[in-house]
Amino acid sequence: MSKPATERTKVVIRNLPPTLTADAFTATINKHVQGTYDWMAYYPGKVSLKRTAFSRAFINFSTAEAVFAFKGKFDGHVFVSTRGTQYRCSVEYAPFQKVPATNQKRLAMEGTIDKGTPTLCCNSRPHMVCQPVEPCCTSP
Repeated sequence: MSKPATERTKVVIRNLPPTLTADAFTATINKHVQGTYDWMAYYPGKVSLKRTAFSRAFINFSTAEAVFAFKGKFDGHVFVSTRGTQYRCSVEYAPFQKVPATNQKRLAMEGTIDKGTPTLCCNSRPHMVCQPVEPCCTSP
């Protein structure tokens, strides 16, 4: 079930130039809404002879008021490419309001390679027993 219109905080910005980089887009966004968003994803476009795919970005704002302020400032913003082509972006609510989780579950064996003594095991030969590895040479 989707959120009510007053609780929607995630927007999609469409029709961005395909050659626009993520850093340039972030710098442009930060001029308008520095600190009012908590998550952003940028997907670069693709220039092709057959079909041009526009870049797009998703931004999750902290409040619904920040969404309205951003739409008022940025909807219809014109980006001009190096060749002089103009791209008028549009700001809309994202079709799916879910934001990916930022914290990943830590694996149980993560970071354990340095613990314990190194052993030389050969799992392909079950008749052999694992032996601790000893240094082969000592330096003076």
